[in-house]
Amino acid sequence: MAFLLPPRPRKAAELIQFLEGKIVSGQFPAGYRLPPLRQLQADFHLSYSTVQRGIAYLCSRGLLEKSGRDILIGRESGGQNRKTIRQVAVYLLSYRLSQRTGLYLSVLQGIQQAALEKGYSVLVDPLEPDGDHIAQIQESSTRASGIILLLEYDSFISEYPLLPPTVGVQMVQDFGGRISLVDVDPINAAAQATAFFLRRGINKMRVFASSLPSYKFRAETFILHWHQATGVMPEVFMHGRGESIYEVDFPPDSGNFFTSDNLLQNYCERYAERFPGRSLPTDTCVLGVDGKRLLVSDFATFPTIAVDWQEVGRAAFEECCTLIEYPGRPRRRIWMPGTLRID
Repeated sequence: MAFLLPPRPRKAAELIQFLEGKIVSGQFPAGYRLPPLRQLQADFHLSYSTVQRGIAYLCSRGLLEKSGRDILIGRESGGQNRKTIRQVAVYLLSYRLSQRTGLYLSVLQGIQQAALEKGYSVLVDPLEPDGDHIAQIQESSTRASGIILLLEYDSFISEYPLLPPTVGVQMVQDFGGRISLVDVDPINAAAQATAFFLRRGINKMRVFASSLPSYKFRAETFILHWHQATGVMPEVFMHGRGESIYEVDFPPDSGNFFTSDNLLQNYCERYAERFPGRSLPTDTCVLGVDGKRLLVSDFATFPTIAVDWQEVGRAAFEECCTLIEYPGRPRRRIWMPGTLRID
């Protein structure tokens, strides 16, 4: 027989969202005792019965449990051998949390939503750009059942033992099959981009990419597809970390493939500075990848191969859970296909 969860009480939505956030972030650990219901009633300006319905809903999901008169953050049942809720640690560079693109926040939302559904807690542990990343991950990951790395680069973890099950997002190396990977499907993106430019009769093709491994891989995959389709090698502009954009002209008959919407946006802004009143996407044929411009209202409007980044987060979390539950399972590369968006 299937058991359905009760519907989410609408009047208690603010209380439920607050408690879910505290539980998922680890601020309310397993076994933590909630304030009395009368205090929650006063804090959230709700009726006592509404608070009771909200608490009952969270109990039905296993996020809370009753112990006599107390309401505790949920733990797996098992008498004296109760275990705390499993935790997944998520690492990303600290400045990503405040970036306007919202990409990493979308990934985190997907991770947190999936964690709530499975009764896991999530520890988001920002890494400082100049910090000792290996030491930080080693210290905090001892408390986690699994790890998700949102990093876009690979090199520093080559010396890290990665003992818990680990999933990398926007990374290329799997370090001898030690980690699973989730990223934009480069073959799907290259095929869509090649078809996009060929439909427009493009003969002169250029590729703009960051030297970070994930973006470089996208560029290399597109170059291969384009050469196979046309017999012509594109001109390539590869950006090192922190490098300023190239001062290049954009002939109206050229095709310009950017492996990141953010990089394309930088060129759009520079182009508008050089030619006031003009727009790069209007003056020539451009295409970006990853859909960031759909997340940010002040990005230029240009074609992009967009990926649902919340689904990327969910896929990374589901893979991490699978590796936790089945430690011997081989690590995988999970490619998330994008959708061409012209509007």
